[in-house]
Amino acid sequence: MTVFATENIRNVAVVGHPDTGKTSLVSAMLFDSGAINRLCKVDDANTTTDFDEDEHDRKITINTAVANFEHKGVKVNLIDTPGYGIFITDAMQGLRVADSALMMVSGVAGIQVQTEKMWKAATDFGLPVMFAVNLMDRDRASFSRVVEALQKKYGREVTPLQLPIGEESSFSGIVDLVSGKAFSWEHDESAKVQEIDVPGDMADAVASAREALMEMVAEQDEELMDKYLEDGELDAETFAKGLKKAIVARELLPVFAVAAAKNIGVQPLMDALVELAPAPDWRPAQVTVDGEEKEFEISSDSPFAAYIFKSISDPFAGHITLMRVFSGG
Repeated sequence: MTVFATENIRNVAVVGHPDTGKTSLVSAMLFDSGAINRLCKVDDANTTTDFDEDEHDRKITINTAVANFEHKGVKVNLIDTPGYGIFITDAMQGLRVADSALMMVSGVAGIQVQTEKMWKAATDFGLPVMFAVNLMDRDRASFSRVVEALQKKYGREVTPLQLPIGEESSFSGIVDLVSGKAFSWEHDESAKVQEIDVPGDMADAVASAREALMEMVAEQDEELMDKYLEDGELDAETFAKGLKKAIVARELLPVFAVAAAKNIGVQPLMDALVELAPAPDWRPAQVTVDGEEKEFEISSDSPFAAYIFKSISDPFAGHITLMRVFSGG
């Protein structure tokens, strides 16, 4: 088994309202990374993280579950959480052991009850948050409407890192505002992606959105702002470093566009988790010992310390304990 250095690990809780596609996104990421050999479906009752018979029967996530994949030399641990309020304790435990939150939002319904509850929980835990506007292939899906609602609710820090190419049944790809490149997918769930020219009718919108993103990044650092004002833009390396710094500090809340069940837009989101989400040692671990809040450094060289967040009784595997290891090997 490959052993990953701390800086090459990401622990991400996938949270959101019911039916926003959390489990479908996890399944698509596992498939695209090669961790599984087919794109599993909730409706087919064969997804990796919905393994309970009740989950199969009801087509919903009841238990927090974990899965992982390797992408670009980084191990990404995904914590797939239930959306229904009755199971919110499980979702909270998933956030408790994560280093960032990927908030799934319906491209049709927008902000919903559990969106707000999971946002508050992620805020209480001090986690960086990324928004994935899913179901972009559905009727009445609107990326701009959802982004506007998110900005109204959570502030101007909510900033798209992508613009969708098409919406509803015509949703076929995205324009990456960081690189300025456009990508298109086949509608066959194969994850086959190709780089294309930015559609001519999107050129002005892309230029405006990219400028707004760069300004938002530059605003977070006086040195970056001076460089931006002097040169009129940020070079690619400076832009990328400033972007990650702003996201980790929750000074920028990035938004992505996907159709997880159709496997459209998933790979760029995987790239973002690797490149923009923090590693486990981004801050000290915060624990309660004998009723007292304490912090300790996260390091593989320190004595072993872990937090048990889930116990599972499996009829075949027996008793399984899930834990977040904070230090030690």
